Amino acid sequence: MVGYWELRFELFDEHAFERLSLELLGAEELDLLEQDVVRLLDDVDESGRGLLLCDRSLIPSGNRINRRIAMRTMFYLFEIASECKSIQTNGASIIVHFSDVFHISSFDGKLARKFWSLATKFVPVRIRSLHCLHSNFVLKTVLPLLRAAFGKDLRHRFIIHCGTREETIKSLREYGILRNSIPMSCGGDLRATGKIWLHERRTVERIRDLRL
Repeated sequence: MVGYWELRFELFDEHAFERLSLELLGAEELDLLEQDVVRLLDDVDESGRGLLLCDRSLIPSGNRINRRIAMRTMFYLFEIASECKSIQTNGASIIVHFSDVFHISSFDGKLARKFWSLATKFVPVRIRSLHCLHSNFVLKTVLPLLRAAFGKDLRHRFIIHCGTREETIKSLREYGILRNSIPMSCGGDLRATGKIWLHERRTVERIRDLRL
C-alpha cells in the first residue's frame, strides 16, 4: 500500500490524493486515449476478466511513448478498472499489440519493466495474464527473452501470440478472449472509437461528482 501511494504521488504530484479523473490528465495522455493507443475495453473475456489494451501499432514506427505520460495514463485506466465489479472479482488481462513493421529502437525495455511492475505490484487490480500479439521477426526474439527475465510466478502469465492477425485472434480465442471484444486495428471486429469512450467516461465522472 505504501508503494502504491508513493507511485501515485510520483505520477500525479499535488493531485495524488484527489480522486483520479480525466481532468487530471494532460493533452498528451488524453491523446493516447482518444487515438485508442491504450484502452479499457468494454467487454470482458469468457471468465469475466476485464481487458486492457495497449495498441503499439498505432504509434508511428521508430517512435517511443514518453514514459511518464504512458505510466500516468495506464495508472488512470487501472484505477477505473478497479471500479468494475467483474474485474474486482475476476481480475483482468492485458493485451499488447505490436505493428507488423517494428524497429528494435522502438522497444523501451525500461518502460516495459515499469509497466509490468505497475500492473503486478501497485494497482488494486489482479492481473491474470499478459498477451502479446505480433508478426514481427525482431519481436520473435525479443519477447521470449523479456519473458525469461520475469520471475517464475509471472512467466507463465506472459503469453506470446505470433502470426498473422487472423492467427493471433484465433490464438486469443483459446484463452477465452473473443474476436468481437478486440478492436479492428488488432484484427478483431470491435469498432473502437476513443472519442466516444472519452465522451462517455466524462459523463460517468460528472454524474459521479454530482453524487458526492
